[in-house]
Amino acid sequence: MTDDLDEKARALVKQVMMGQGYSSAAVDLIMDPKDMRICDYHNAFGMIDGFCGDTMMMWIQVENGVIVDATFSTDGCQNSVAAGGMAVLLAKGKTLDEAMEIDDKTILDALGGLPEDEHCAELASNTLRVAISDYRFNNEGC
Repeated sequence: MTDDLDEKARALVKQVMMGQGYSSAAVDLIMDPKDMRICDYHNAFGMIDGFCGDTMMMWIQVENGVIVDATFSTDGCQNSVAAGGMAVLLAKGKTLDEAMEIDDKTILDALGGLPEDEHCAELASNTLRVAISDYRFNNEGC
């Protein structure tokens, strides 16, 4: 009975959020942020305080020039959670150069947009770039 109620509540929340302009992809990332954690074996880190007051952190694990794992954390709003989650999903499996090309438009397109506060996608892309730069500085030299 409890599982059935939980499932109905999740479906209702998803319906309300989609009515507010969130895509199904964004809602899934907000409601179940699997990658919102510290990467167990990271070898690079990035952190940015956004102009809106949100802070985002990202951890990446790079092997042979490819991001094999990426995670994030934020103290920000739902849009920050969705954007951070999408940024790390897009980065996984990419070379460092490919991941550096992930910008706010790429994240917003993958999310199907966000209802407002689209600057959260810029925060996520910039945080990813800081993490990549951290890796390059510490492993490839300046």
